Amino acid sequence: MKRATAQTQQDTYQVSGGLLQIYWDEKEHTREDMEGETETYYSYAYANAKPSDGYAELVRAIMHSQYTYDDEIALINNQADEPEKYADYQAFRQLAKDLANGYEGE
Repeated sequence: MKRATAQTQQDTYQVSGGLLQIYWDEKEHTREDMEGETETYYSYAYANAKPSDGYAELVRAIMHSQYTYDDEIALINNQADEPEKYADYQAFRQLAKDLANGYEGE
């Protein structure tokens, strides 16, 4: 899964020019800077899409930030043999739908 880092907390949906970035799974981290001071930063899973994309395109972009088409086919075909992986896939699929539904567009 792709992850981005930022010095400040990010909004879930950010549009810059012709790019929509969707952030989720925020994690807070700390580290020491060059002077020995503790600084906080954040990491996020993310997907890129177009601000004009509809629901289906957003779900697809989010899904493919973690799974390739081949990954998805394998998970579906092997769900009986790997039920935990298939359950994780379905949970992520629901998250993708929820995130896509949450975007109000331009």
